[in-house]
Amino acid sequence: MRDLIHPPLVIYYRGNIKLLANRDYILTITGSIETDNSYAFKQTEEIASKVTEHGVFVMSGLSRGTQQKAIEAALSKGPAIVVLGSGIKNSYPKEAAPLQEKACKKGLVLSFFPDNCFASADKMRERNAFLGQACRLLFFPNLRYNDGNALILRVALSCGIDVGCLPYPA
Repeated sequence: MRDLIHPPLVIYYRGNIKLLANRDYILTITGSIETDNSYAFKQTEEIASKVTEHGVFVMSGLSRGTQQKAIEAALSKGPAIVVLGSGIKNSYPKEAAPLQEKACKKGLVLSFFPDNCFASADKMRERNAFLGQACRLLFFPNLRYNDGNALILRVALSCGIDVGCLPYPA
């Protein structure tokens, strides 16, 4: 991770930090916050569980929608990496707290902020920049070109990261 273009100044973590040892085995899955997109959810779960079975670590945030689905599916088969836009002691969104705790025990949870920091737009931007460059492949199961996704995509492309998306329908 020392070769990142925009490295974080500090990394706080809980779990197995060795999961970050080789970016070639990290797949970032992110996307738009949607509460009802059964097609994207089904495809995300299938892809995340299959790649995890083959030794690839899924990395994502815990935002609602495909990010939570990706982490849930990966953790059902092995470890996963969660990157927070808050301190590790604060879950955002709140309902993701059990999933975050499971990731701490079975995988890795990262933050760039002290334990008690709450999520904010600035913190999410820093998280998104990391998500866009700390992997070899970035995958969008669903995408609305909003500020968060635009930043992740720009950073990934500027770092030479391969980007994939899910066609509708597959």
